[in-house]
Amino acid sequence: MLAAAAALMLACNQVDLCSWHTESVSSDGGAARCLTSEDCPREGGAVVCETDADPDRTCVRCAQGACERVVAERCPW
Repeated sequence: MLAAAAALMLACNQVDLCSWHTESVSSDGGAARCLTSEDCPREGGAVVCETDADPDRTCVRCAQGACERVVAERCPW
């Protein structure tokens, strides 16, 4: 049983995040537009995404001229 729990813990990265998803960022009733990630509004402790790699926390980025929030999801265990 203990070995199974240890194996499940290894499935997560070092900050206990298992997955992530993206959401559109809206501004003034429509999609927030951008040229760079720094143009995107940030809410709820979000930061500007540093790279295109999987994030280790919630961040915002500019993707094809529209802002999107990348939401990191913690492991359920």
